Amino acid sequence: MTKIRFSKKRMLVNVYFAISWIVLAAYFYVLYNKTKPILYVCITMSILYFVFYLYELKMQYLTIGNGTVRKNSFFPKRILLSEILEIKKMGSTTYLLITPRKTLIIYTDFIAKDSLSKLNEILNLIEVKNKKLEESH
Repeated sequence: MTKIRFSKKRMLVNVYFAISWIVLAAYFYVLYNKTKPILYVCITMSILYFVFYLYELKMQYLTIGNGTVRKNSFFPKRILLSEILEIKKMGSTTYLLITPRKTLIIYTDFIAKDSLSKLNEILNLIEVKNKKLEESH
């Protein structure tokens, strides 16, 4: 299995938001000297962003293997490599993997540089296989 990792910048955004929310919670606590509902909201948001960070750290952006491409998120999207009909590159930041039933959007801005080169190699192999299949029919 090949894991396509998130960029460090993308990973740090969730950490920064978690820290920002906890700092805001501390500010409200000092300001009011007691607990208020806004304090609980800030703490909850901080925990959520930290959980997002841990989830993305463990799962990474894409997993390619066992004949599938899986975009890891809280609601993962998966397509079969054998069903890919077309790979479109939209500008320099987006790939569309098109199957008869689904379209998987991959944002390259979220991907680490070394993982992006792996992804490009894999997508090129898929395109070559698809072209050979079209020529044989």
